[in-house]
Amino acid sequence: MSQPKRHHWIPQFYLKWFATPETAGAKRPQVYIYHRVSGEPEVVSIQNIAVKKYLYNRPTVSVHN
Repeated sequence: MSQPKRHHWIPQFYLKWFATPETAGAKRPQVYIYHRVSGEPEVVSIQNIAVKKYLYNRPTVSVHN
């Protein structure tokens, strides 16, 4: 079975504009986010935010006769 494909609903090239000053221009830039439960700021790689598996795949349709 193949691995689920990760698709960004916010493109990574757009997220790079929000990179922290320390990681701007780096191979794996990071951005600040606020944790949804604690409300505390965190630094996260842009590869790990705004991602959903199989976002752009066609839905599986089952036909019942």
